[in-house]
Amino acid sequence: MGGEVSNKTWVFKKSPSSLPEPGVHTAFEDRPLSLVAPPGGLVIKLLTAGLDPHQRDRMRGAGNVDYVPGYEVDEPITNFSIAKVIRSDNDAFEEGSLIAGSLPIAEYGIIPKELIDARAMASPLVWKVSNDYNLDVKHYVGTLGLAGMTAWNSFYGLVKPVKGETIWVNAASSSVGEVVVQLAKIEGMKVIASVSSDDKLDYVVNELGADVGFNYRKEPVGKALKRLAPDGLDVVFENVGGDHFQAAIENMKWFGRIISCGTASQYNKPVEEQYGVTNLSEIFRRRIKIQGFIFWDDNIYTDNIENFKATMPKWVSEGKIKSRYTQFEGIEQADKAFLSMFTGGSHGKTVLKISDP
Repeated sequence: MGGEVSNKTWVFKKSPSSLPEPGVHTAFEDRPLSLVAPPGGLVIKLLTAGLDPHQRDRMRGAGNVDYVPGYEVDEPITNFSIAKVIRSDNDAFEEGSLIAGSLPIAEYGIIPKELIDARAMASPLVWKVSNDYNLDVKHYVGTLGLAGMTAWNSFYGLVKPVKGETIWVNAASSSVGEVVVQLAKIEGMKVIASVSSDDKLDYVVNELGADVGFNYRKEPVGKALKRLAPDGLDVVFENVGGDHFQAAIENMKWFGRIISCGTASQYNKPVEEQYGVTNLSEIFRRRIKIQGFIFWDDNIYTDNIENFKATMPKWVSEGKIKSRYTQFEGIEQADKAFLSMFTGGSHGKTVLKISDP
């Protein structure tokens, strides 16, 4: 059975040079959709969409981003989301089941067989969610989704934790940062956490268990690191870039390692206004190893993802891993939700609830 439904969709319209402006760089459009599954494919109803700072990088447009696909003008904005299958022509996905992956942010969507079969490096682009612990589905776009997999795969695949080492996690209250903080404590590391407000500082220290922390809007980053890690840093989990990256380099121990997850402070700046790091010579002087990554990279995904799937849902259900969400209701709030990540209005994972399961 089919039929056509109205389908409000968040659409990319134009590449911004700074913060995106609703109605100029993005728009909402009704794109009616037939409820007929394509051969081997699915019709889905979106439940919750995840929003991430790296989407701003994707707004540079198709052909201008090489580590993930740039957004196409007049096409739906996609990101890691969870949805319910309402029509299926694929035996692996029964109607009523949940799927997660890179999905269009719209009320409904068509998932062709080609997308089901596709992979990005080692990872499928969509997969079935079992939800064995009956958790709120928002976890599957946060701690059990892109953020959690990013944190887990890079922490165990690249940080390679050593008990007693000192790690600095910046943007520590972000969806990735909060997981890294907790994994580091589980593995016996000393954790220094930095955030942008006193409320977030209280959260990462008193709820997540970071040993110490600082609010970088009240204390310069370099000064704080010298105070909190006078002997230097073994590891930096770098989410921010800019002056944070400069401070990381100048406070590393010999043979320290910097794991680069993102540069959130630079995404909304034109290239000519981005922060110029001036201490790169310290990389060879201190023998620093710097490694960038994407969670689906073969060198970290294959060896770690099964442990993530077996461990993290249980830890979340037990409260061993905590997470905070900033939830917006209704697809019409997509722009507001997205901008909140760059204006200090979001704590933890930013999610957009579109419908109930």
